[in-house]
Amino acid sequence: RAPARGGGGEDAGAIAPPPARAPAARSKTLVGAGARMSEGGTLLAGHDEAEADPGTHADLRDAAVLPEKERFSPDSAGAVALMLRDLAEEPQPGQALEILGWETAGAPFPGCGFRPLRPSGLRHALFGKHAAYAHAVRAALVSSRPDIVQVHNRPALALSLARALAPVPVFLSLHNHAETMPAGRSAEERARLVERLAAVVCICDHVHDRFLCALPAALAGKVTTIHRGLRPEALPAPRPAAERRPEILFVG
Repeated sequence: RAPARGGGGEDAGAIAPPPARAPAARSKTLVGAGARMSEGGTLLAGHDEAEADPGTHADLRDAAVLPEKERFSPDSAGAVALMLRDLAEEPQPGQALEILGWETAGAPFPGCGFRPLRPSGLRHALFGKHAAYAHAVRAALVSSRPDIVQVHNRPALALSLARALAPVPVFLSLHNHAETMPAGRSAEERARLVERLAAVVCICDHVHDRFLCALPAALAGKVTTIHRGLRPEALPAPRPAAERRPEILFVG
């Protein structure tokens, strides 16, 4: 086994390096997905290769599912919500992006096509917040039947939606290591994700490489990297120093 790349306290001999891959393209056809990826990281589906220009098709309905802990409002948005807000404010030609998440206490980001989901108190009490959120998302998407679905940071939810919505292509967008998430911790689970989903989209090469560790090289074609960051000028204003708790940030 080759040493793992990078430091940061990882077991240097615990995992093998991922299969070799070509540099990620910003716009590419996803193998076996019936979908295309635009330069901005938007998922485009349902068109043949010869006619995949997003400018020639109207109203491609793209549903983006937030993690259940994120809120789509200026006073409580996390990194995923902010990234989706940026995509919604500058949509691809011919794209209709709808963002699904729990309803917010305050006003959501305006003009972004947000669809608030209301929790079932009984289902939450009986099965927990994750199951209640999955049920609300599944019910909303089964009703609306979008053209494509992108699920952010929730592998188990992506698998559930792929079963419920078939043949609608469901993508998993990873902003963190899949090994920390249910349905993505083992190589067998990650292989199942690649086999059953339209594609897995990673936010950086490191997340991409960690996802592919110990997976067969044949599965690498449906895992890609799109660097989707945040615009610094669009970040929320920092709170006054008196309102912030002391924190130490380590990067490296």
